Amino acid sequence: MHGARVSVGETAVGAAPMFQSARTGKETLWGKSEGPMVVLWDSLDEKAKEDVLADLGKQEDWVLWKNVPETPTETVGS
Repeated sequence: MHGARVSVGETAVGAAPMFQSARTGKETLWGKSEGPMVVLWDSLDEKAKEDVLADLGKQEDWVLWKNVPETPTETVGS
């Protein structure tokens, strides 16, 4: 994530200002949407996810953040 310049996901208000560019799917909110990116997966709608997946296949410098649901813990001896 160090050096990421593009934030993908969230809204114009929620995107962190430390990035040089922010977008949701294909829509650029500000800046030039080029370079290493952080993708906030859970904030994207289905169309935006499709758009982002196409971009991820074209570049190597990205990080995808996604909520991973907790799995129930097994109870020993039950």
